[in-house]
Amino acid sequence: MLEYNVSGGVFLVFYVDVYFFINLTVDILAIYFSSRFAKIKTSFVRILSISVIGALLAVAEILLPTGFLVFVLFAAFMFISASVLISKDASVTRRMRCSVLFFLLEALIGGIVSFVYSLFDRYAYKTLSNTVISSPNRKLLFLSLTVILLAGAFKLVFLLFSGLPTEKSVCVRVEFLSSTIVLDAFVDTGNLLKEPSTLKPVILLKGKEATALAPAFPQRTEDLANISGRLSKHLCIIPVSIGGRTRLLVGFRPEKITVRYTPESKEQQIDAVVAIDTEGGTYGGFYALMPAAALN
Repeated sequence: MLEYNVSGGVFLVFYVDVYFFINLTVDILAIYFSSRFAKIKTSFVRILSISVIGALLAVAEILLPTGFLVFVLFAAFMFISASVLISKDASVTRRMRCSVLFFLLEALIGGIVSFVYSLFDRYAYKTLSNTVISSPNRKLLFLSLTVILLAGAFKLVFLLFSGLPTEKSVCVRVEFLSSTIVLDAFVDTGNLLKEPSTLKPVILLKGKEATALAPAFPQRTEDLANISGRLSKHLCIIPVSIGGRTRLLVGFRPEKITVRYTPESKEQQIDAVVAIDTEGGTYGGFYALMPAAALN
């Protein structure tokens, strides 16, 4: 607790612990729901780390004589910290999108928390004024009630919208020759590629991820001369027409492919083949492109 002498002997009491926990709570909610909406895999440790940094910066902004430039530097540092710490697998583009969403949700949740907290403090104070609850404990009690209500409301909204059949990405697990890779794939209704011999839908996978799954597997047609007999059994060639020209993609038939729509849902096995895309860039920040036909 800090006391500031405002003027005329009037002291302004500032509870550092309450202010820290308010900002910590807002950041936890904001980064949790932003990662869920952005479909980025994260962990409690990562969420807590980002939230602690944000809460410390908020306290420092109050206690230190800061100006607009320092505020911008704090915001930039928070943006970079959130982008770096949120996940170890997501692309830079998806990290930045999640950080932008985090800032928007932080402003929204912060406003709602302040509003609901003020209502508790204004109207519930009369009920609690005759009890033995001290001021700091009363403030923490109001904060707890606000957090519980807000978390429940956001969870309800998330559950309502996550049930819509407009999945933009899925978590994919590919098993191939005793190796496994797990990554998020962008769902594309325009991906109509088929493997010619079986007419199975084709999942496009960037070369870096394909190397992590099967380092010895050829990624270009010119490398097929050195393919081993073990790998050749899984080999398939997929023709692709782009801009009026046709090129050949090297693909393979995995032992098993499963998808998970949400972190809480069960894995579902699908029947598809994988083609290696050696072109640069990503699929909107994703390293795999899932045809919608494979999910249906």
